[in-house]
Amino acid sequence: MRTFIACHPLVILLICLSTIVTAQSRYLLLSKLGKNRKIVFQAGEEVRFKLKEDEDWHKALILGFGEAHIRFRYYEIRLSEIAAIDIRHKPPLGVNLDQYGMMLPIAGAGYFIIDVLSYGNVTPGTLETTGGFIVGGVLLRILRRKLFKVGNRNKITILEQ
Repeated sequence: MRTFIACHPLVILLICLSTIVTAQSRYLLLSKLGKNRKIVFQAGEEVRFKLKEDEDWHKALILGFGEAHIRFRYYEIRLSEIAAIDIRHKPPLGVNLDQYGMMLPIAGAGYFIIDVLSYGNVTPGTLETTGGFIVGGVLLRILRRKLFKVGNRNKITILEQ
């Protein structure tokens, strides 16, 4: 009986702590209607963006999110003021073409070296295969999207986790 009484305040404290609602974190979601690709920015990440009435690009660290605005160190920006976001260093969730763009030329060079070391000379199909890998990787790096232009089907929203 004594152990239950001594333990009783701890049980009450545990129940009270488990019922406290924790603040949910918010994040910025860039999505295109009809597409499954989504890009996410969290608080603490650096974002490069362009405002609708401005020609210059701005770079700032995200401190947090409101209902319809992003908080930075010295200012807040409403989502409706943003014209474009730089997504060069932010791959979509689940797909990272940058990695393929870097790995294909390396695979091509590796294939060439292994083929030359194996046969002692360049075989007829080696240059085509190596060239295909290298060109494919370079094209992936060049043709990937660098900007997310807001409007039409491209939407910016703030969601809670």
